[in-house]
Amino acid sequence: MNEETRELLRDDILPVVLGNGVAAHQLSSRLLARYGVSCTLCGERRNLLDFLDMSADFLRLASKSGGRLVAEQLIDFAELHADRFLLLVPASDSARAFLREQAEILEARFVCVEPSKLEGEWLARIGI
Repeated sequence: MNEETRELLRDDILPVVLGNGVAAHQLSSRLLARYGVSCTLCGERRNLLDFLDMSADFLRLASKSGGRLVAEQLIDFAELHADRFLLLVPASDSARAFLREQAEILEARFVCVEPSKLEGEWLARIGI
């Protein structure tokens, strides 16, 4: 991948990963290394990996407050980044369940995509 393509990705795409466990950090590190794209990881609280991993930012989500409030929080985040192509990526089974419950709200601002399809399918769609 040439530097021009990496710059385009870095400036125009923002993967937002629901979860901040090991799988989320591995995905974030891989996207940064291969494509120059950094992610925003979302969770109820920060863990040690969040402090050590420089490949991602962290967005603290409201804890124990119901899916609707978390969805609204993500929509607010999306509005702050309206100039970017936002991908919402679940990193756990509970994140997948949340996406199913809140799909109608979230799909207005995000493209929801499984981690396994992110690199192959979605990045291929934009010419990578």
